[in-house]
Amino acid sequence: EDVIGSKALFYQAAVCYAANGPDVKLREKLNGALARLAQWRQAAQRGSLVMLVDRVFRETGLLAFYAALPNGAVRRANLLKLHERAIQFEQFRTSRPGMGLARFVEFLEKLRDEEQDWAPGQPDSDEDAVRVMSVHKSKGLEFPVVFAAELNTQFNLSDVAGECLIDDETIGLQAAVEGGRFRLSSAAHQALAERKRRQTAAEEMRILYVMLTRAREKLILTASRRGQHCRQQLIEAALMGESIADWKLLETRRHLDWMLAALADEAILHRLFETGMEAELPNRGLFVARRIGREELDQLTTALLDSKRSLASITEPPKLSTKQASVLAAAYQKLESDITTAYPFEEVCGICAKYSVSTLTHREDEFSPVEISELFDEIPAAVQAGGADNAGIQRRLAGTAAHRVFEHLPLDKPVTPQRTAQTLARLVDEGVIAPAVAEFVDTEGIAAFFDTEPGLAALAAGQAVLREWPFTLAVDAARVGANTPGETVIVQGIVDLIIPTAAGLLIADFKTDRIRDEAALALRTAHYRSPLDWYAHAAEAILQRRVVMRWLYFADRRTAVPL
Repeated sequence: EDVIGSKALFYQAAVCYAANGPDVKLREKLNGALARLAQWRQAAQRGSLVMLVDRVFRETGLLAFYAALPNGAVRRANLLKLHERAIQFEQFRTSRPGMGLARFVEFLEKLRDEEQDWAPGQPDSDEDAVRVMSVHKSKGLEFPVVFAAELNTQFNLSDVAGECLIDDETIGLQAAVEGGRFRLSSAAHQALAERKRRQTAAEEMRILYVMLTRAREKLILTASRRGQHCRQQLIEAALMGESIADWKLLETRRHLDWMLAALADEAILHRLFETGMEAELPNRGLFVARRIGREELDQLTTALLDSKRSLASITEPPKLSTKQASVLAAAYQKLESDITTAYPFEEVCGICAKYSVSTLTHREDEFSPVEISELFDEIPAAVQAGGADNAGIQRRLAGTAAHRVFEHLPLDKPVTPQRTAQTLARLVDEGVIAPAVAEFVDTEGIAAFFDTEPGLAALAAGQAVLREWPFTLAVDAARVGANTPGETVIVQGIVDLIIPTAAGLLIADFKTDRIRDEAALALRTAHYRSPLDWYAHAAEAILQRRVVMRWLYFADRRTAVPL
């Protein structure tokens, strides 16, 4: 009150005294304490709550301080319980970064007000016991001896390998090409993958730091890796000198490789793995390293297993009474029956719930073209508009593009190559078809369809024509070749053209295959007969009209083939 002139909060009084107080030594202590509080406040805003509690414990020595006071074991257990509550809170908190500490204080106050889980912490009943725990659980704790095992375990990079990567700022996708057989990473996908790799590396470094700082007296690290790999890691790190390159740290996928890089300036490791560089490096005796070969490891494993066997495990099994033997025999018979009983619905397991027409008709045809009916909805325009290197892909996409032109052609007037070219140009302008793909579209072949019998019927029907007609049909599973009468499966497909006439429906399928001769034409006609059967069946079942004729139109030959 004397310093600031009026009553105020303790914190405000401390800040004011640190700036203008008469006692110089007290001001220095206050400034040091306020600077540390500022560092902790910044850590609370940027990092994990658990890491903050761990940092406070380490920098202040709170565990050791309270353990030395009367009833110190309980005091220390209370601090460890606070740390456990921080871990528990961190697992389910959803507040934005910087709000974790305030929410945690509210969480503790709510526990206190509701008198839930507010009992004092219980000290360890046996300090000499071996404790097994995760690295996250060990934050804030210290032990005389620590074993850190399995340093060769590979980091979890599943977040980097996904087809769709998302963060708070953007989304990165992989584009499917060649009907999904290949995937290309977009620039955003590559940038997100690299960012997630860096975040994973940073998190694994923090885990390694916690792992290495839990021991007070002795730390034992174990790992299993091929000697050639360890030798290569030591040589590369030693040649880099005192500073390890960032790219070397980022390409690492195991804690072991980081440890080898950090200790690569010690001659003992080079001597152990026979790199030939031990003479050039110092031997400061900071640690002891031992390499156990496969033969010695097998001997240790055998000795460990032998030591665990008791006399009871190698003696004769106890004799059973008649009742016990009967119970065990009945249980064995039931188990045998359960294992050997055939599943009554085994046939159903061999069929799918849904099929496409192309899957049903071409499932064993190794020469069948890849299904790309939805490719324009999957591949970005930048990929479609590739250069000459993608000419093969563009020709394949031209078949789908031809169907798009065929679908959007106006039928109120005679169809000519000029009108077909105009429709193609309009679809290019609207972004439906990429310019590089449009170059391979046969507009004259499309226009020639309307000079054939089904084409003239389509012009006569006008707007009543159904183009690119999708259907979903429920059929008996026996129709798709399954020996499961009574089961129903779904069949889906798209019919290029359904033409209503006075006599019934005409089905037309538009093909862009390259046909060399009459023999090839007959082969492809037979090949496409089965899909048209499915189209006719679906049209009759859904539209409730009889299909009187089915047509295949091959644009390359300007020929319509009746079926």
